[in-house]
Amino acid sequence: EKGSNLLFSIGWKVQTGSVSVPLTPLITALAIRDAVQPLTTDMKIKWPNDLLLEGKKSGGILVEARTTGDQMNLIIGIGLNINQTEFPSWLDIPVSSLRLQTGKTVSREWVLASVMNKLQEYLTRLRINKTSDLLVRYRQCCDTLGKQISFNLKDEFHSGLAVDIAQDGSLRINVNGE
Repeated sequence: EKGSNLLFSIGWKVQTGSVSVPLTPLITALAIRDAVQPLTTDMKIKWPNDLLLEGKKSGGILVEARTTGDQMNLIIGIGLNINQTEFPSWLDIPVSSLRLQTGKTVSREWVLASVMNKLQEYLTRLRINKTSDLLVRYRQCCDTLGKQISFNLKDEFHSGLAVDIAQDGSLRINVNGE
């Protein structure tokens, strides 16, 4: 539905090696979750970068990094379902929006301002490597932890239990007790 969601990108220029690129989508997801906290306490994060409301996808983040000399340019793409109430039937996953979850029309401008404020704070902390408490909070709202997951490694499918998020943002999986 045109004009009902937020779809935007942010450019962030940093010194090469000064920011953990793998942590960027995790920290961005947490910033969005915390930004909408006044509207809903039910938003969870599916590792590493999907936003869920009542277990249904309500947003996502993609990060692209390009390095030129000593400069790294990150493009952080964000999509968040705000006021959409109907979704295409061809979608093969359950989806939701803030409006469907709260029962109220939500100001996109308010959400954008709130997200930008949190992103500025959290990305600054990422740049100065002060993210340990953010990772603790990420783990607390990560819907993936404690669940059986499947993954492909070297062209072989495996499954295991998602047990933790490492300091570098990688997912730790217990496979066959290891």
